[in-house]
Amino acid sequence: MGEADPSVVVPLWLIELSTRGPKAYSKLMDHGYPRPQCLSFEDRFAVMVEATSIKDGEALRRFTKWLLPQVMGGDFNDPLVSRGYLIDHLYVCGDVLGARRETIRLLKEHQGRHHRIKEALYDAALARPDRMPE
Repeated sequence: MGEADPSVVVPLWLIELSTRGPKAYSKLMDHGYPRPQCLSFEDRFAVMVEATSIKDGEALRRFTKWLLPQVMGGDFNDPLVSRGYLIDHLYVCGDVLGARRETIRLLKEHQGRHHRIKEALYDAALARPDRMPE
C-alpha cells in the first residue's frame, strides 16, 4: 500500500467510521457526528443515471435491475414510473432489445441534467475537504 497524498484532508468522521466500523460509529452520532441521510427516489435515480454508461451492457443491466423494483407500485402519473413499467413490460414480453433501447432512451434523457448530484459525486470521489461534512 502506498503513502497517502498529503494534500488530501480526510474528515474526522470518515476516519472514525473506517477505523471503528459502522456499529461503533452509529453510537458516535449521539455525540455530534453526522447522521447518514436517506436519499429520495429522485436523488437515487439521479445518482444511478450519472453512474451508468449507455455503452456498457452490464451497467445497463444493473441500472434496469435497480430501477424496476423502485417503480413497481408507484403512481402511473409519474413519468419515471410509467417508463419503468414500460421497460418491465418489454422484458416480460421477451423484447429484450426493445427494453434495452427504452432504457438507453431514458438514460439519454436524464444524463447531464443532475448537476448537483454530479458535483456531489465528484467531490466525494476526490474527498474535497471544503465540501465534506465535518
